[in-house]
Amino acid sequence: DGVANLVDNCPSMSNADQADADGDDIGDVCDPCPEAANPAGAGCPASIYEVKTGEVAEGSQVSVTGVVTATIESRFFLQVAEADWDAEQGVLNSGIYVYMSASQVDNTAAVVVGDSIRIDATVSSYYGQIQLSGVSGIDVLAQGQAIPEPVVVEPADVMTGAADAAAHEAVLISVTGAVTATTAPAGPGDQ
Repeated sequence: DGVANLVDNCPSMSNADQADADGDDIGDVCDPCPEAANPAGAGCPASIYEVKTGEVAEGSQVSVTGVVTATIESRFFLQVAEADWDAEQGVLNSGIYVYMSASQVDNTAAVVVGDSIRIDATVSSYYGQIQLSGVSGIDVLAQGQAIPEPVVVEPADVMTGAADAAAHEAVLISVTGAVTATTAPAGPGDQ
């Protein structure tokens, strides 16, 4: 394109005009989100709602914010703060699970329940459940934030195959009524 690679904002593709609508120093022709700044290759800004409802495709690199609601070793659950809930969806699709491998833990900030964070990760699916994985960065924006109150649901609302079951994944809930839990019999090596 006639622009030297050292100063080209998209050296891998021709873009003589060097257009950069969002001002993030990544040329529009090679920027996955040319209308939203994602400096230094950070994920495209997205909401947890957009990820969970499929508006953001699996495999996309995203940057989302939320409040950590639970942790399990290096993995955690992230939910939209109640004050930021979508007027139409409310609690539905407001939570997501974040999977981090042991090698990612050494390269990212540790989080605790109540941290408000921004995370750069890849949208993935694990056995049909939408999650974030491939974490490339975590920024703790604030600590000690209120986590959303559990939403009261009936067992039929969240059981396998229920219409809103997937929308409640990774959301804090309180189940009312009778719940039947089945436990698989112990297998070899189980105690």
